[in-house]
Amino acid sequence: MQLTEQQVAQFNRDGYLIFPGRFSKAEVAVLRAETARLAHIQCETVIRERTGGVRSIFRVHEEDGATRSAAFRALVRTPRVLEPTRQALGTG
Repeated sequence: MQLTEQQVAQFNRDGYLIFPGRFSKAEVAVLRAETARLAHIQCETVIRERTGGVRSIFRVHEEDGATRSAAFRALVRTPRVLEPTRQALGTG
Protein backbone atom coordinates (compact mmCIF):
# COMPACT_ATOMS: atom_id res chain seq x y z
CA MET A 1 0.00 0.00 0.00
CA GLN A 2 1.36 3.40 -0.98
CA LEU A 3 0.51 6.39 1.16
CA THR A 4 -0.70 9.48 -0.63
CA GLU A 5 1.14 12.77 -0.21
CA GLN A 6 -1.86 13.92 1.83
CA GLN A 7 -1.51 10.95 4.20
CA VAL A 8 2.22 11.57 4.67
CA ALA A 9 1.49 15.23 5.41
CA GLN A 10 -1.24 14.21 7.86
CA PHE A 11 1.18 11.84 9.60
CA ASN A 12 3.81 14.59 9.83
CA ARG A 13 1.19 16.96 11.27
CA ASP A 14 -0.68 14.61 13.63
CA GLY A 15 1.81 11.82 14.33
CA TYR A 16 -0.58 9.00 13.39
CA LEU A 17 -2.81 7.67 10.62
CA ILE A 18 -6.06 5.72 10.81
CA PHE A 19 -6.91 2.99 8.30
CA PRO A 20 -10.48 1.77 8.88
CA GLY A 21 -10.94 -1.85 7.85
CA ARG A 22 -7.20 -2.61 7.77
CA PHE A 23 -7.75 -5.63 10.03
CA SER A 24 -10.61 -8.09 10.16
CA LYS A 25 -13.02 -8.22 13.08
CA ALA A 26 -11.44 -11.52 14.11
CA GLU A 27 -7.94 -9.99 14.12
CA VAL A 28 -9.15 -7.03 16.17
CA ALA A 29 -10.85 -9.41 18.63
CA VAL A 30 -7.55 -11.25 19.16
CA LEU A 31 -5.69 -7.98 19.78
CA ARG A 32 -8.37 -6.72 22.18
CA ALA A 33 -8.23 -9.96 24.16
CA GLU A 34 -4.44 -9.78 24.25
CA THR A 35 -4.59 -6.17 25.45
CA ALA A 36 -6.95 -7.18 28.25
CA ARG A 37 -4.56 -9.97 29.27
CA LEU A 38 -1.56 -7.63 29.26
CA ALA A 39 -3.43 -4.98 31.27
CA HIS A 40 -3.59 -7.36 34.24
CA ILE A 41 0.18 -7.76 34.45
CA GLN A 42 1.85 -5.88 37.30
CA CYS A 43 5.29 -4.74 36.11
CA GLU A 44 7.27 -1.66 35.14
CA THR A 45 6.24 -1.89 31.47
CA VAL A 46 2.54 -1.47 32.28
CA ILE A 47 2.02 2.21 33.10
CA ARG A 48 -1.07 2.98 35.15
CA GLU A 49 -3.06 6.11 35.92
CA ARG A 50 -3.58 7.11 39.54
CA THR A 51 -7.03 5.57 39.27
CA GLY A 52 -5.46 2.21 38.41
CA GLY A 53 -6.45 2.25 34.76
CA VAL A 54 -3.83 1.34 32.19
CA ARG A 55 -2.24 4.26 30.35
CA SER A 56 0.41 2.44 28.28
CA ILE A 57 1.83 -1.03 27.82
CA PHE A 58 5.41 -1.19 26.57
CA ARG A 59 7.58 -3.95 25.05
CA VAL A 60 4.65 -5.96 23.68
CA HIS A 61 6.53 -6.59 20.41
CA GLU A 62 9.68 -7.95 22.03
CA GLU A 63 10.55 -11.63 22.42
CA ASP A 64 11.17 -11.49 26.14
CA GLY A 65 9.82 -9.63 29.13
CA ALA A 66 6.63 -9.70 31.14
CA THR A 67 4.54 -8.00 28.45
CA ARG A 68 5.78 -9.96 25.44
CA SER A 69 3.01 -10.87 23.04
CA ALA A 70 3.18 -13.09 19.99
CA ALA A 71 0.05 -11.38 18.62
CA PHE A 72 1.54 -7.88 18.84
CA ARG A 73 4.96 -9.10 17.66
CA ALA A 74 3.25 -10.46 14.54
CA LEU A 75 1.21 -7.27 14.14
CA VAL A 76 4.24 -4.99 13.90
CA ARG A 77 5.82 -7.28 11.32
CA THR A 78 2.91 -7.56 8.90
CA PRO A 79 3.27 -5.66 5.61
CA ARG A 80 -0.07 -3.98 6.34
CA VAL A 81 1.71 -2.14 9.16
CA LEU A 82 5.34 -2.14 8.01
CA GLU A 83 4.92 -0.69 4.53
CA PRO A 84 2.95 2.45 5.44
CA THR A 85 5.08 2.92 8.57
CA ARG A 86 8.30 2.86 6.59
CA GLN A 87 6.88 5.26 4.04
CA ALA A 88 5.57 7.67 6.68
CA LEU A 89 8.92 7.66 8.48
CA GLY A 90 10.89 7.86 5.25
CA THR A 91 12.79 4.64 5.92
CA GLY A 92 11.75 2.50 3.02
